Amino acid sequence: MSATRPTGTAALLAPLRSLRTLQPSDRPWELAFACMIAAGVPLLAGSAAGLVGEGLAGSLGAMALLYLPRTPLLHRLRIVAIFGLAMIACYAAGLWLAGRGVLAIAGLGLLASAATALCRSLQRSPPGSLFLVMPAAIAAAAGPLAPARALSQLAALATGCLFAVAVAAIYSIYIGRRRARLPVQPLGERWSAIWRDAAVHGMMVAVALVLAAVLGLSRPYWVAISTVTIMSGASVAHAWQRKIHRVTGTGAGLILAVPLLSVIHVPWQAAIAIMALLFAVEMLVVRHYALAVAFITPMAILLAETPQLSVGEGATNVPALLLARLVDTLLGAAIGVAGVALQGTLARRAARH
Repeated sequence: MSATRPTGTAALLAPLRSLRTLQPSDRPWELAFACMIAAGVPLLAGSAAGLVGEGLAGSLGAMALLYLPRTPLLHRLRIVAIFGLAMIACYAAGLWLAGRGVLAIAGLGLLASAATALCRSLQRSPPGSLFLVMPAAIAAAAGPLAPARALSQLAALATGCLFAVAVAAIYSIYIGRRRARLPVQPLGERWSAIWRDAAVHGMMVAVALVLAAVLGLSRPYWVAISTVTIMSGASVAHAWQRKIHRVTGTGAGLILAVPLLSVIHVPWQAAIAIMALLFAVEMLVVRHYALAVAFITPMAILLAETPQLSVGEGATNVPALLLARLVDTLLGAAIGVAGVALQGTLARRAARH
């Protein structure tokens, strides 16, 4: 296998060439539409009720739909429900860890390990642990909330998870008449390998958070999220390619975010933008990762920053905000590649023994 692996200049240029390639995809547009509805409705409802924070939490909870497999109906719903419960647990843990310093870093690292093990054991990678780590990291970084406020946001996220299950049921019944379902595959990995890689994931997330804190970055969770995204690569070469795509896509996404953030002044506008961006992401993520990231970047910024945006103030610090996100992405991507390299080294050592 090593004889066919690109080396030297070819290995460096291969990820760059992949930027020009569109991969084939059989993902139906109806799935992208279902994800758009699942994530958008909670945010629109929260905006209409004047509860933007709860709307965003519900939108995050609805991301459980992204774990929907192409299997028989009951298995599909079971998987989405499991990830919904996991997301609720991660978000609750993130709320509890908020403001707890070193304990928060260690706790988020353990959560990343457990989330990775869950995704690998249920064969849901991609999207991997990203949408489990993201709610926990955002909740922890937001700072301690009053108990009533924390319970309100947790309830909103749980409602979003339930809504995702309902959307999954409707979509699965609809699409099941048009597309063949795939059988449930047995787990093809050893548990020792799953937990070894999960431990590395957790350690690298903790490292990302420590470095972000030491450097005084304003949104340390963004570094952790970038690390988790890169570590979904199956090899160092794949991780390097994902880093190239993620950094390139992030740059394009930041350019897209400038006019977008400048015209968003009220929450419902953010909700519409998030829905449109998520639809584009789901249509592109299989075909071209960098293009998908170009839409993921402004969407993630809106999800994280909408509570701080207000009328007349939304675009005030846009340049500083976007520069910070680029720095966070570069740091997180570098840590992610190092994590995948460590995983490969440990796997080779385990194979020799």
